[in-house]
Amino acid sequence: MARPKREIRMSRCAGAAMLAAIEVYNKPTVEYREQTFAILATNAWEIILKARLVQQAGGKSYVIYQRKKKSRRYVRDDTGEPITINLREALGRTAPPTEVADNIRGLMAIRNEATHMGMLTPELRQKILWFGTASVRNFVKLSAKWFGENIETPYLLPVGFIGQAAVAKGISPKPQKELLKVLDTLSRSSNGKGDSDYSVAVHVQIELNRGISGGGSIGLTNDPSAPTVHVSDDEALERFPCTYTEIVSICKKRYPTFKQNRQFHQIMEPIKADVECAHERKLDPKSSKSAKKVFYNREATLARLDREYNNAT
Repeated sequence: MARPKREIRMSRCAGAAMLAAIEVYNKPTVEYREQTFAILATNAWEIILKARLVQQAGGKSYVIYQRKKKSRRYVRDDTGEPITINLREALGRTAPPTEVADNIRGLMAIRNEATHMGMLTPELRQKILWFGTASVRNFVKLSAKWFGENIETPYLLPVGFIGQAAVAKGISPKPQKELLKVLDTLSRSSNGKGDSDYSVAVHVQIELNRGISGGGSIGLTNDPSAPTVHVSDDEALERFPCTYTEIVSICKKRYPTFKQNRQFHQIMEPIKADVECAHERKLDPKSSKSAKKVFYNREATLARLDREYNNAT
C-alpha cells in the first residue's frame, strides 16, 4: 500500500487532535475541560490549515516554514529543524469561509485568555460549548471537502451534562466579561452574509430522545410526545432570571434603533412561546390561584433578538 501524501497524513493528525479535544471535554469530572478543549482544538486547526497549504503547494512542506527576515533561510529550533508558521498566519493564508475564520479566532481567544482565568463562570462555559460545537462541525466538513477524510466525531456533551439549570447570567469577573464580549462580537460578525454550511457558534438545544439506546440528554422541549421532566421553581428562576422589563432595558442599550413599539411586541410573541427563551411561572408557587408571570433566559432571548435587529440594520 502506497504511503499517504504528506497533507493527508497531516490532516489525519489534525483529526486525532480534534478527537482528543472532544474526549477530554466529554469527561464530566475534568474541571479544566473547556480550557483543555480549546488548546487541543486550536492545535487541530493549526495542523489542518497547514495541511491545506501543503496541499495547495503540491505537497511541498517548505510553504509552512518560517523564514528569517530578508532572507531565504528558515528559522530553526534547538534541534536544527525548521519552525513552522503559527495558527494566525496559517489562517490568513488559507482564507477559509468567514464563519470558520471567526470561529477559530474565538477558540484562540478562549485558549489565550481562559487558560489564565481559573474556574470559569457557567455563562462563559456555555459560550465555549457553542463555539466548540460549531468548531467541530466546521472541522469535519472542511476535512471532507479538502482531503476527502470523513471523521466520525462524537458530539460535545452539553453544559447540561452537569446541570443545564446552572447556565444563567451571573456575576462574572472582569477578564471573563471581556472574553464574553469578544465571543459575542465574533458570533454576530458574519450577520448571515457568509456560507450557511459553516457556523461561528451553534446555540445548542438539548432534548430527550427516547429512541437513543442507553438513554439520551435532557433539556427543555415543547414536543408533546416527550416524557415529562419536572423542574423546580428555583431551577426555573435560575435558568430564566430576566423579566420583560429587564429585557427591554437591555435592548435599549444593545440596539441603537430600538423602540418599544408594536413591532417589538410582535417580535417578542414567538420568543415568549419558545421554551428555550421563556418560562411562565407562578409568582406564588404555593398558591393555586397565584398570578403568573413570564421570565426569560437572557442569552437565548438576546440571540433571537440579535437576528431580528442586526439583520434589519
